Amino acid sequence: MNKRVLWVLLSVSVWAGLLGSAQAQYVVKTMKVDVPFEFQVRGNAYPADTYSLQREGSFLFLRNHNGQVLNILNTVTLRNEKPATTSKLVFFHYNGLHLLTQVLWEGDKTGAELLRKGREEEVVRRIAPVKVESAAVGSQP
Repeated sequence: MNKRVLWVLLSVSVWAGLLGSAQAQYVVKTMKVDVPFEFQVRGNAYPADTYSLQREGSFLFLRNHNGQVLNILNTVTLRNEKPATTSKLVFFHYNGLHLLTQVLWEGDKTGAELLRKGREEEVVRRIAPVKVESAAVGSQP
């Protein structure tokens, strides 16, 4: 019986230590931003408004001005050599559409990437394909 109690206490202490160290590395970052134009995030359109973004691990919570969660996005960690000088949203602009691609926090060397670099035009074309016009050439005698 004593061995069983000792085993349970040892197991609990090991798990508590692991969970405590994981908790210490978990950082939540938040920013509030005014976006003066309509923008797209992963196929969803959002109007010009005040938003808050909260990063928890690899997840990014997009909230409206009332604090309501509009979207939960799984992001890729973006690593920079130098920390960002200001917190900012990075948009890709194409044919009047604004596509949110990155979120950077002031003083942090890591950011959140929503779209891999080089894929912006492909994604925007799927959202709003470029209008293709053609004319048939005919011959009349």
